[in-house]
This record gives sequence, structure tokens and C-alpha cells, in this order.
Amino acid sequence: MKITISHRKTQAEVIQLIDKGAEGLFAGAAGPSVDIEDQKKEWVGNVMHFSFVGKVGFIELPLSGTIEVGDNSVVVECELPSMVDKFIGAGKVGSTIEKKMQLLLE
Repeated sequence: MKITISHRKTQAEVIQLIDKGAEGLFAGAAGPSVDIEDQKKEWVGNVMHFSFVGKVGFIELPLSGTIEVGDNSVVVECELPSMVDKFIGAGKVGSTIEKKMQLLLE
């Protein structure tokens, strides 16, 4: 899954906003019954590497990816587990993340 969101802030401002709001970006993207656990993030220059585990009952699905902050856009890339894509759909997950990112960057 790849999502590109344009912005009109400086790269430093966007990095700061994403760093502070990273925990909320993926929360609820796969539905309200999914708990996000074991979140990790690490910045390498303008790229944040992230990972977490989505839990629904006894099912745990790891997810990892990157958020790259450019001069005019932010690119979120991650590989959704096939179970998430099959039952929820990459479109729904991507749409929710895109909306949250746009709100974060306002």
C-alpha cells in the first residue's frame, strides 16, 4: 500500500507533526476492534521506519513500513498482511490513514 499526501509546511514542521502524531495514524484504520500494540518508530533523516502489531482477539498481525517526508508531500508505504487486505481491504485502510494524515498536517 502506498499513500501520497501533499503538504504546504516545511519538512521540519511535518516531521515534528508526524513524530508527535504517529501513534494515532494507524489506530482505528482497520476498524474499531483492532488494538495496536508494540509500536516502534525510528527516524533516519526524513524517513520514519515504523512497526506495530494489530490484535483482534487472539489474532496478531505485524505491520511495518515507512513514512517519507518530502518538501511537498508525505509518502506512507507498508505491506498489508493478506488477511487485512482480504477482510478489510487496502482501500479502506488507506483511505482512513490518508484522512488522518491530512488532519494531522492541517
